[in-house]
Amino acid sequence: MLEHFKAGGWGMFPILIIGLVMLGAAAAAAGTGKTTTRRFARSLSPVVAWMTVVAVTTDVMTVMYFLARRPSVDATILCQGLGESLSPAVLGAGFLALTHLLTAVGRRREDERVPA
Repeated sequence: MLEHFKAGGWGMFPILIIGLVMLGAAAAAAGTGKTTTRRFARSLSPVVAWMTVVAVTTDVMTVMYFLARRPSVDATILCQGLGESLSPAVLGAGFLALTHLLTAVGRRREDERVPA
């Protein structure tokens, strides 16, 4: 797991920090059913998504710059570099999936409180 995190580069840190805040807010929303907490968690979703895009793009760019300076590099280095470049996508998508699951639970709890 630590190797996976290191492979993702610097972009893993903002995804981790904001992702934990977002996930914490989503868990609070699932537990309390508060609309404001759920909305806060959901409002952080695009932030994590865009940070993930930036991190993956930066990682792929770094791999391409590395390969451009070494014209006789084996294709396995390209494959390994691109595989490592996807590490932020795995972390970001995991945070987004869990957050949306928890905010759905929070939304359900909100609906239970509202009289029909």
